[in-house]
Amino acid sequence: MRRAWPQPCSRRAIRSLPPIYSRNLDSVQLCVLSSCESGSSAENTGDEFVGSLRALFVARVQGVVCSTWPVDDAATGRLFGSAYRRWLAGTPIDRALNAAAREIRDVDGPNGPWRDPFYWAGFRFFGRC
Repeated sequence: MRRAWPQPCSRRAIRSLPPIYSRNLDSVQLCVLSSCESGSSAENTGDEFVGSLRALFVARVQGVVCSTWPVDDAATGRLFGSAYRRWLAGTPIDRALNAAAREIRDVDGPNGPWRDPFYWAGFRFFGRC
């Protein structure tokens, strides 16, 4: 399967959940949700958790990376730059993301600017590698 650099959202981007549920996105290998806490869900009246992750999996996206808390822009840019390079080179995205996290954690040694897990541990991969 061909991998490509992420493309910016178009004006026709999906901005709410109902349109996602009705799509067939099985050709989407990886979806990265880059807004803060994009992996969060809300409980609706039927005690069912709904959110972006569920909507994307109903639409058959193969894998999703999302954040679990508000993230630092500079650290996130470096993290994803490294993760994408590794993924495009053939490393499964879960391993690419883990290696990228270790890389930015170790920038400038034990006193580096992104040593704290706040900067690199907030992202999760869900799906098939």
